[in-house]
Amino acid sequence: MSREVEDLNRRLLRARDAMDRAYAEPLDVRAVAAVAYISEAHFIRS
Repeated sequence: MSREVEDLNRRLLRARDAMDRAYAEPLDVRAVAAVAYISEAHFIRS
């Protein structure tokens, strides 16, 4: 697996962890993407 793919996977896991911690809250795609340090558009495509 390439380093870029590993980095993206790590960022997406960080976002999933944030969603798990705030499961009772409404999801805000922009905020979750920010946790992953990626753009909202990239997060939606990933």
